[in-house]
Amino acid sequence: MKFFSGIIFFIIALPLFGDGGLSAELEKARALAARSGIAAREQHDALVRLGRLEHLSGNFEAAADSWMKAAYTEQGKRDDNALLGAAACFLALGDWEKAESNTKLVLITAKENSVMLIKAKYMAAQIEAFRTGETQILGALLESGDYEMFRPGIYWTLFKLTGNDDYKRALLSMYPETPEAQALQGKSGVFEAVSPQWLVLPR
Repeated sequence: MKFFSGIIFFIIALPLFGDGGLSAELEKARALAARSGIAAREQHDALVRLGRLEHLSGNFEAAADSWMKAAYTEQGKRDDNALLGAAACFLALGDWEKAESNTKLVLITAKENSVMLIKAKYMAAQIEAFRTGETQILGALLESGDYEMFRPGIYWTLFKLTGNDDYKRALLSMYPETPEAQALQGKSGVFEAVSPQWLVLPR
């Protein structure tokens, strides 16, 4: 796995997985995803769950593999959410080419004004910002109400890439309960690790 120093992502420590914790849930998900002879839809759902859990564990290579398999599990269908899940993992690994390839597939076929198109445009803007340091496209998304759910992540990325404290202040004042704001305040339950993408929470 490729890592880049000085850049972080967050894993939120929440009681989501019962007594066994994330490791136990990962083992269950891996076993389910590896089962043979199950229906394609069940296989897809198992791979999606495994992708999310691997993502949360910080194993981005395994997560990307699960998301990619999930994207094409059902014959004649393509799961664009899974493609973008894999793109986020490729971005976290610094594999811009694969991240961009997945995102472009969705951009080409997504319906106008659809949620999927909004997600894909956000991912494309993130890729551009991390790959080139150019934040204009990402910053422009703040002007659109379509990207409300992504604003904490946008403010975080813009602050980290530009060092502009205006983005930090906006994040802390408007979204104080988000993982991004809590990290800036040093709140417990948000852990930092090394990655080329500062924020890789499944949203």
